Amino acid sequence: MGRRLTLASIGALVLASGALLSPASAADLPGNITLEGCGTKQPPVDFDHAKHAEGAKCAECHHTQPDLTADSTETVATCLSCHKDPKDEALDCSQISPTKNPYHVNCMGCHKDAVKKDASLKGKAPTTCKACHVKK
Repeated sequence: MGRRLTLASIGALVLASGALLSPASAADLPGNITLEGCGTKQPPVDFDHAKHAEGAKCAECHHTQPDLTADSTETVATCLSCHKDPKDEALDCSQISPTKNPYHVNCMGCHKDAVKKDASLKGKAPTTCKACHVKK
């Protein structure tokens, strides 16, 4: 019994640590993920996937899969699959620029729009480097 629990725990940790590197189905994604693997100048970003998924359409972030839902069993492409050393016209996540980094473009744009719609979100929908890239 103890060995099974240990193996299951190790398996869960391995799956969680690779969530951004290997594709998974939408239904398998954890509530919290760490956005990393793009650059080395800033700490990785802790991202509450479950909170952001409430009331949002998956395709707002997962733009290559317009029919994706939280119940989808299809494989979900990771951001890094296109935006790390991108080919063609894809934005490069290793760029610091707010207009060349896909996270900065999408996340900051959405946060700014949310604050315009609801001023009480100011400070809760961060748009500065240190608000997202928290040193630990």
